[in-house]
Amino acid sequence: MHTKTITGFYRPTPITLLLIALNLIIYGGMLWQGSDPLEPGSEDVIQWGGCFAPHLLEGQWWRMISSQFVHFGLMHLGMNIFILYHIGLILERFLGRGKFLLVYLLSGLGASLASFWWYFEDNSVAAGASGAIFGLYGVYIAILTTRLIPASQRGPLLSSALMFVGYNVLFGFEPGVDNAAHIGGLISGLILGYALYPILKSQLLTRIVGKFALFVSIATVIVCGACLLDNVRNPLNLVAQDTLVFYDLASELLEIEAELNDKARSNPDLVKGEVLPGWKKALSLIDEMHELELPEEDAKYRDELDQWVHSMVLHYSNI
Repeated sequence: MHTKTITGFYRPTPITLLLIALNLIIYGGMLWQGSDPLEPGSEDVIQWGGCFAPHLLEGQWWRMISSQFVHFGLMHLGMNIFILYHIGLILERFLGRGKFLLVYLLSGLGASLASFWWYFEDNSVAAGASGAIFGLYGVYIAILTTRLIPASQRGPLLSSALMFVGYNVLFGFEPGVDNAAHIGGLISGLILGYALYPILKSQLLTRIVGKFALFVSIATVIVCGACLLDNVRNPLNLVAQDTLVFYDLASELLEIEAELNDKARSNPDLVKGEVLPGWKKALSLIDEMHELELPEEDAKYRDELDQWVHSMVLHYSNI
């Protein structure tokens, strides 16, 4: 068995740079098609490879890979690239190019599966490299608990990695953060890290498995990339896309309701001047909803929203 030192690996590595480049290319493609650079719409994220349960159930399995390269805006992208660059500097030279790329993809796959299982009924959109990055940290932590790393290095490095992961898992319980993907990626990485242990002990196995892993990983990226390009060129499934648009409109409607209710409570004089016109304006959202092709359950919810908005207009018209 041979050991490797973690120090001395802080030089740019090709697969890490390739992964960063792919993330940037996808982001650039979204901008090219007119996405908001800071807050792209859910439709844009789905079109460029984000995970969306209705499409996964249609057989678009490749989204579990492509979603690792698409982000919800510049801040989301920048943060993930920054972390990916630093963990990649350490792990890629230690694992080798092929195994590093395969671990990234498999960890991201585990993250996507966990997110799909946890948020299946929410019709939410999942995307971002963070699940795969948590997987890389899972591999890193697993390796640091073995004798592959000199004992003098393990303690400080392991403490630092655990603090980073622990903080980000806790932060992940904030609303809007896909912590299921983070935890799924982390667990996948831990499993992969320990599975790699007997391979990394042998230089011969490391070379053989590394070449095979590189071939499989690159082939997977190419296939998923081809599926993504086809998806970008062709329209999305109409019903699934309209469902997504509908829930965006419903969310906007609820935001309007909260704002108008605050105004009505704070100053009754605003009822005729702002509150009633605001509810009449909300009718335009209902009109947009009626233009969408929706499943029966969503159509029923739309009709309930329609009745509610019209009742609010009638209520404030009679005040």
